[in-house]
Amino acid sequence: MKKTTTSAQESRPTPKRINFTAQLLTPEPETILNRQEEDGAPDIFYDFDEDLRDEDPIPGGRETFVDPLLAATQAPGEVPEPGKPSHEQGDPLRSGRATRRRPEPGYYKGVATGKIRPEHLSAVAISKLGYLYQPIAVEELCLSAVKVTHNLSTEGTTAPKNYQQAQRLPNFKTYWLPAIEAQLRSLQDRGVFVLVERKRGMRVLPGKWVFDEKMEPTTGITTARARWVVCGNFEMGSWNIEDLYAAVANATSFRLFMAIYAWNSFLVEQYDFKTAFLNSKLKEDHVYYVEQPRGLSKGDHLVWHLKKAMYGLRRAPQYWFETILPVLQEMGFEPFSQDTCLFKNEKTGVLLLLYVDDVLMGAATITEIHHTRDQLSDKFELKEIGKVKRYLGFDVIRNYQNNTVFILQEAYTKMILAKFSTLEGGKTTCPWPNKVEIPRQWEPQMSEARYYIKQTGSILYLSTGTRPDITYTVSRLCEGNAGPGQEHLTVLKHLYHYLASTKSLGLLLGGKYNLHDLGPLAYADASYADDLATRYSTGGHVVFFAGGPVFWKTKKQTFVALSTTEAEFCNLTPAAKSAQWVAEIVKEFGLAVKAPVVVFTDSANARIHVLNPQKAAPTRCIDIRYKWIIEQTRNGLFEIKYVKGEEMVADGFTKPLQREKHEKFVKQLGMTSMAVPWLN
Repeated sequence: MKKTTTSAQESRPTPKRINFTAQLLTPEPETILNRQEEDGAPDIFYDFDEDLRDEDPIPGGRETFVDPLLAATQAPGEVPEPGKPSHEQGDPLRSGRATRRRPEPGYYKGVATGKIRPEHLSAVAISKLGYLYQPIAVEELCLSAVKVTHNLSTEGTTAPKNYQQAQRLPNFKTYWLPAIEAQLRSLQDRGVFVLVERKRGMRVLPGKWVFDEKMEPTTGITTARARWVVCGNFEMGSWNIEDLYAAVANATSFRLFMAIYAWNSFLVEQYDFKTAFLNSKLKEDHVYYVEQPRGLSKGDHLVWHLKKAMYGLRRAPQYWFETILPVLQEMGFEPFSQDTCLFKNEKTGVLLLLYVDDVLMGAATITEIHHTRDQLSDKFELKEIGKVKRYLGFDVIRNYQNNTVFILQEAYTKMILAKFSTLEGGKTTCPWPNKVEIPRQWEPQMSEARYYIKQTGSILYLSTGTRPDITYTVSRLCEGNAGPGQEHLTVLKHLYHYLASTKSLGLLLGGKYNLHDLGPLAYADASYADDLATRYSTGGHVVFFAGGPVFWKTKKQTFVALSTTEAEFCNLTPAAKSAQWVAEIVKEFGLAVKAPVVVFTDSANARIHVLNPQKAAPTRCIDIRYKWIIEQTRNGLFEIKYVKGEEMVADGFTKPLQREKHEKFVKQLGMTSMAVPWLN
């Protein structure tokens, strides 16, 4: 829900205390939101009008209670009868919310500011996903459909969603309250804030408690975590890219990091910077005021003046990187040019992979790792986790005897299935259902869009992490994010069955290779004019290193190719550029890359166009940037080789494959299954 900020004026009415509550008709009614605006609150009010404009219409057949004050402004026949579903009133396509005329601008803000008295209001109750929201007290307003959907979608998690919900839990005093108190002590010990008097006109950012639980993979013990987070979405100022940055390592860098260290049989240890952002001092011209944490307030007349960064500030990740970078450079580490989250110490040979506050340290001996750990511990508080087993949702299994590492996301896959899928029906062996095609045009189901995009976003992280076998399917599903059709939902359901059947499928990297055999290899393929609506072709490529895929991509081309040869030829440039990027990272790791880098294609004509510059006529109409591969091949950077169609590994990135071909595709990618000891 968005908020608006108004300038402080003497004539403005004092904010009234209003509770915003919705109650579930369940055996134990649950308050989803209980937000109180106290007297003397900051100059921030909920903009219900904007929230109402943003939310989706509620599906038809929902019970609707009409506000009498709004009903007086409706034209005859526009207001549904109270308590009667809209589909029984002559229009099955319009919901109760859709049949009601929008309130005048400022109506809900008037309620918040006291211009419209709460006693004039009645509640609007809706049902969502099988739950019925009943009318509540006249002083209270129900949540919007957007907020209801959010709360229902997160239902079932063990961690509370807010402070009020945490208070009602039976283990609050013994489990969650100690985590809250530990967070406050951490903020005080680090000098993150000072209490100051609230003044009129002072912009005070709201905050919220965020609760979660963290499981230690080695012991299986779960601990509670509480964090007072600033609502940075209310900040004013620049959102330019140069003002925002987070040290987030690329997934390809992580796969290369693990592959190289597995091949060398080097050690990798995992550490965590405790409350990393709280170590970052703020610039003098960056002033932030934040409200006190709920449950620990020392009076409404006081607010926090931040001296250091806090979680939730939109610049907090950048402040942290600006703090850790000079420390690492002082220790002799320098960031890679291709990924600034990878650091190498040329003297000791130690490498670091930084993902915000999670760090991996790799070296030939444990002594070198511990020396780096001790140096960082002098500056920051480090939590030693030990040998890397789970990192950013990736489960990591090392085999020191074979110099291999197995990376998978089984725990993350189980979480997705538990949250989004009912898994009704049998298992399947391929991600795309047989005889199902997404049509050129489809009827968008807007009621499913918000929930659908959460699902595609979740499986997209899985696809880009360790599951190249589902990349094409996920890419096609994301085309329906604006409004999926029934075919998208059918494919998505089928994909869940495939994931349930292949939870333990992952990438096997490393092995006992010669140094000259470690160079990256790229496979590039294209499916000609397969998009029926635009006649664009779909290109896909995959880059191998140390026996497994480290980079893969599927993307629809942005132009209409005039032939299969043209589609295949234009796909060589992005594939070669990806291979070049991987090669540059490998060089910065300290390994020599054999030149030229080999790029495989199953189009003999496309290969001829690259190798024979005199055949310019057939490629005359092709954009200049796609002829980059010709120049780089002539300079000796790449070698284009032909491979038969049945041996083209990138085939599964350009089209859906059925069972036999998909099983072969998975084997060509080098993917395999392995049990995770700490999950079984």
